[in-house]
Amino acid sequence: SHKNAKTVSEGHTKTPRQSLQNIVSNAGNHENPMIYQRFLPVVVYLGLANVIVGNGEGKGKGKGKGKSPKESDCLETGIEVWQRQGDAEDINMRIDTSVDSETCQYSINMTFNGGVMDELGIPFMNDVTLENFDEYVGDGSDFRNRCVEDGLSSEFVADSTLKPWLFPPGHVGENEYYTDFGWTVEIPKHTRKATGFEEITLGASPCGTATQPFPHYSIHFYNVPKKMRETFKCNSEGGYFCLPFEDQCGEAGRKMQTNGVGIPRCEDGTYANSFSCSVGPPFLWTLDENRTPLPRNAATPAMGLHGTCPSEFFPTKALQDPYLLMVQYDSKIVGNHVVFWSGYANGEGLANGMGIDSLDFYWPTSYNCQDEEHQTLPTLTGVEYNPDTGMTTTFIKGPAKECKKDINESTVKDGKGKGSKGKGKGEKFLRGM
Repeated sequence: SHKNAKTVSEGHTKTPRQSLQNIVSNAGNHENPMIYQRFLPVVVYLGLANVIVGNGEGKGKGKGKGKSPKESDCLETGIEVWQRQGDAEDINMRIDTSVDSETCQYSINMTFNGGVMDELGIPFMNDVTLENFDEYVGDGSDFRNRCVEDGLSSEFVADSTLKPWLFPPGHVGENEYYTDFGWTVEIPKHTRKATGFEEITLGASPCGTATQPFPHYSIHFYNVPKKMRETFKCNSEGGYFCLPFEDQCGEAGRKMQTNGVGIPRCEDGTYANSFSCSVGPPFLWTLDENRTPLPRNAATPAMGLHGTCPSEFFPTKALQDPYLLMVQYDSKIVGNHVVFWSGYANGEGLANGMGIDSLDFYWPTSYNCQDEEHQTLPTLTGVEYNPDTGMTTTFIKGPAKECKKDINESTVKDGKGKGSKGKGKGEKFLRGM
């Protein structure tokens, strides 16, 4: 069951972190150094430093301008960094939905074929396997060298001259390797009305990110339309991650709330409308003040500010474990976010704890507290791979806000798909998300 939210303004209650500290102290002894390498920057994001909220002097409520550049000189990054958009038919991407009028529960399923990325000219996604994983993505590998040269490690370097995309006007959307190839499909209209979810985006990230430096897929279930996400801009120097709040030059960037001010909290100090974490510390947003020694949060243009349960990044998890996150913008949850390594969509399996032993993975979710605007958040999220068809499905299920009649919708008519093999080519990727 879910508790209704009774939020408190700005929530100054500190989040317990002792158990996470203990985990970090043991992480360096882990037998797999890549896990520690991956985990450390994420731990930094998720709250080892004490959270310091704005006091109204320069930062208060996201409107302070004492340290901000002039609005007239503001160079913000937006949806253009996700500009490499493809045709959903090329990967057999489809959405199938249902709403049960009796239980008032919805199901939204997105399915795609990850086995055709080579045919589409997308590097690395079909090349990494469970057997070659460590060697393929490790230091000194061709993969690693190309991604670093393309800017994989430069997002978290304060000196913008080290960013190879040469902003302005360049940005990561123009890169060859450290970039994102994406697809966006609108959820069918009756389901949109019944659930509030608007569209699903699928991103193929050949290099991954500095916190997950391996080829992976990123799926967002958005409850806001593309037109609104086009306004989610920030000063990121052309990269995927916004600069700190104090360096934001426009109102859009300050609405990322990377200083933590104004993000709703429950009466007990936990974040409202966010996952109730069953293991480890409570849910945390990736704020500026959690950044030492990295000068960056995990707010992203056209997406929002990311957050998750710290247990999603425990060092005992294998690199092939999937991840579940949330995204917020301007005090509103705008999407649910699933990430998994590219080999899963090639039939290589997912990790479950420490071993690769699963072709499916599920997250039951409850919430710290919920306000009326967020009553349809998913209560179950999952990923499934079908070895017979080679198709990967990511889904969410939860309570609908309207259920007067049964709904069954699909973006593809049965028998009209292209089959298990796509025919698209790399040049078919389109500008604009």
